[in-house]
Amino acid sequence: MVFNKKEYMKEYRQKNKEKINIYRREWYKKNIGYTLPQRIKRVFDIKTICYFAGLLDGEGCIRIGKNYVKGEQERYRAFIAIGITAEQMTIWLKKNIGGNYYHQKKPKPHHKDAYIWSVCMKEGENILKQCLPYLIIKHKQAKLYLKFAETQYFGGWRLGNQGLNPKILKARKKLFLENKKLNKKGI
Repeated sequence: MVFNKKEYMKEYRQKNKEKINIYRREWYKKNIGYTLPQRIKRVFDIKTICYFAGLLDGEGCIRIGKNYVKGEQERYRAFIAIGITAEQMTIWLKKNIGGNYYHQKKPKPHHKDAYIWSVCMKEGENILKQCLPYLIIKHKQAKLYLKFAETQYFGGWRLGNQGLNPKILKARKKLFLENKKLNKKGI
């Protein structure tokens, strides 16, 4: 009998699913300082979420991106970002909404330095669910983002070298292309 590592790992994951999930939760608590469910279910007050919706509509980007890794299956990811020249605003976003920000030095002498605030997939999903009614310009992109986020919960996670389900990959590609059309400049 030949040892098949893929089948062994699949069988191991199925048998030890609860142990693996407990380990993941403990790892997040130890290394990041919070457990994911607490962070995901954060509820914002109406003033904060309305102000954020205005910032996102005016200065923000809701994007589904595509990563290319040589020799591997296509990968898609979604994120929200706001680029602004006032550092105080990115500090406010980090404090009141979450996420992180970084400093981007001016590319040309006549430009100002920029500060880019961004948030990852799961946090972004929670934020968009709450601010969706207040979005005007980015409403369609937000809906696509939320549809994309749903693919994470229906077998959309990669497990080691095991690729994604082809149906999920096809759905993600479709959402990526729709989002690309909506974000195209000049329209």
